[in-house]
Amino acid sequence: MIKAVVLLLFFLSTISTAIAQSNALDTYVQSALESNLALQQKEYSYEKSLEALNEAKRMFLPTVSFETSYSQVEGGRTVELPIGDFINPIYGNLNQINQTLDPSAPAYPQLENPKFSFIRSSEQESKVVAAMPVFNASIIQNHKIKKGLVEVGKISVDIYKRELVKEVKDAYVKYLQAERTHALYTQTLTTVNESLRNRESLFTNDKITIDEVYAARVQVKEVERDLAEAEKNKLIAISWFNFLLNREFDSEIVVEPKVIVTITDYNLDDQQSASLSNREELR
Repeated sequence: MIKAVVLLLFFLSTISTAIAQSNALDTYVQSALESNLALQQKEYSYEKSLEALNEAKRMFLPTVSFETSYSQVEGGRTVELPIGDFINPIYGNLNQINQTLDPSAPAYPQLENPKFSFIRSSEQESKVVAAMPVFNASIIQNHKIKKGLVEVGKISVDIYKRELVKEVKDAYVKYLQAERTHALYTQTLTTVNESLRNRESLFTNDKITIDEVYAARVQVKEVERDLAEAEKNKLIAISWFNFLLNREFDSEIVVEPKVIVTITDYNLDDQQSASLSNREELR
């Protein structure tokens, strides 16, 4: 009987005071959009795809670069020119003739065969390079791919925002339900305890039998059990709501006064068409 009364009161209070989007709830939704870690990660991914698109656009533009290099090589293959082998015998004969005719004449020197390396031992190069793609199909396709990824990233962020807003509002309503249930069971516990004291007094004065006292004690235990369950659900609702807002799990939740929502008549066909027009999930 007590549980039925509690459920009836809860149902009536929920129906009669449907909660509109209050200022507090709007503030919580905005806070979740600004501080939710998963949403921040998706926004970072979207910004990364934007940078990739900008890089793809820059590939169509001319580029100017300054390039410089320096190399030093040792060893490697060499080629030897036999100049000394050809000239030295001639110089030797001339020296003999000069020695006979004019001993004071200077002697011709002996030449060595010069050696040349295929690779220069040291090399330095500095240059300015200007380049512009005339036609490159891969650049065009890369730009189309990056542009498509940007659109997908934007839609993904919008979908998560919509889902996050829904979760915050749902968690807010569940907290209100849990808080109201806890308050109702708290009031009910006071009532059944008072009923137990009255029955114990009546039994002491031989007005009722002991079985009614036992029944009252059972009611108290049942309400205490339901109150403990309601308190647990309330703590879970508070923790989940604060988790969505990236706050401490035991942070206080502000509850705005409840507002009665008036539902006007809508054209069903128009509402169905509107629901299919701009949904990120369908895109």
